[in-house]
Amino acid sequence: MHFDWNQIIGLATLIVGSFLGHRIIKPRDVDRARHLDQIAAGAAALVVSLFPGAAWAVLLENVVKQIAAAAGVPTRNVSALNRSAAAALINLGVKPPTA
Repeated sequence: MHFDWNQIIGLATLIVGSFLGHRIIKPRDVDRARHLDQIAAGAAALVVSLFPGAAWAVLLENVVKQIAAAAGVPTRNVSALNRSAAAALINLGVKPPTA
């Protein structure tokens, strides 16, 4: 049985190269979270400027809508979007209601 070593080496190189390329290009969770925080901060600033005296629930709902509509959002998880929106509003100095 004769093996064509050039084809085997070429195939192995292709497999290893695609695996490494995928690992290099794919963003890590930390990068995705940082990107979501940046999107949330921008959306919160926009919503607070549009509705300066609105209630917390209205602001939070509008920030989540703005985040979900943004291009390049790294997740569609509703709880993650809510957490990011709430954190961005708090960073802007908007106080949540106390229970």
